[in-house]
Amino acid sequence: MRAKWLKMKSTGVARYVYTVQGTAKEIAEYVDNQGEFCRFLQEDGTIGEDETSTPVFYSTKLVGKNPTLRYDVDNERYRGEMTFEDACIMDAVNNAFNPNVSTSSSARNVTSDDADDAEIDTPVAKVTKAVSGKRSLKTP
Repeated sequence: MRAKWLKMKSTGVARYVYTVQGTAKEIAEYVDNQGEFCRFLQEDGTIGEDETSTPVFYSTKLVGKNPTLRYDVDNERYRGEMTFEDACIMDAVNNAFNPNVSTSSSARNVTSDDADDAEIDTPVAKVTKAVSGKRSLKTP
């Protein structure tokens, strides 16, 4: 079963709203599993309890544009799983806006060559700082 991005609502906490799409059997199963907590997209664009043919899925985190909905039997709720394409786009956006923060997908793997390089003893030049607050061009 899939979902499709509808909108973002913000009433204190951001909530992402998706419309549920699938076969008639999958949608009926979704409505049964959600029970009294199921909400539907109304003809005027609002979301309410009045049953229509389009149920909605809420998420507190962005799970892409067209996530796959899977029922978690242990927690008795649906979870949205991001598609590979959406994950790649989200990673690229995160890297563009947060270049100093490395993510697990873009982090460099440590190899044995890196460990060997760390063992090399190289002399380090001693850097001295000026004692006064004034800058000086003289070298000590």
